[in-house]
Order: sequence, then C-alpha cells, then structure tokens
Amino acid sequence: MTVVIVDLEVMVATIVMVLVIALEEANVVVDQDMQTKVVEMLAVAEDMTIIMKEDILAVVTMVVEDTTMILEVIVNNSNQIMGP
Repeated sequence: MTVVIVDLEVMVATIVMVLVIALEEANVVVDQDMQTKVVEMLAVAEDMTIIMKEDILAVVTMVVEDTTMILEVIVNNSNQIMGP
C-alpha cells in the first residue's frame, strides 16, 4: 500500500512539473504573441501618421495656393482701381 501511495505522489508531482513547464512555455508564447501584436500596432500607427501628414500637407498646400490666388486677384483689382 505504501508503494502505491509513493507512486501516486511521484505521478502527481510529475504531472505538476509538466503543467508548470507547459504554463511557462505558454507564457513565453503569449509574450511573443503580444510583442508581435504591439510591433504590428506600432507599424499601423506609423503608417497612419504618415498618411495623416500627407493629408495635412495636401490641405496646407491647397490653402496656400488658394490664398495666393486670392492675393493675386486683390492686387490686380487694386492696380486696376489705382490705375497705372
């Protein structure tokens, strides 16, 4: 009977060790997966930032061009009113 209990204790201890090792390996996989997801999210954020900068630059360029055209009209009208 004592041998059976000792064998059972050894089996339980072995199973516990296997579970601990499995959990540690699972944590490593989860950590690597999370790290990969964070890197992917940073890449997406960087891409979005580049797109936003390009969009902002396009809008600023358009505003500058429109402002330049308006100023040209004002100067032309002013020259026509004032005469040569």
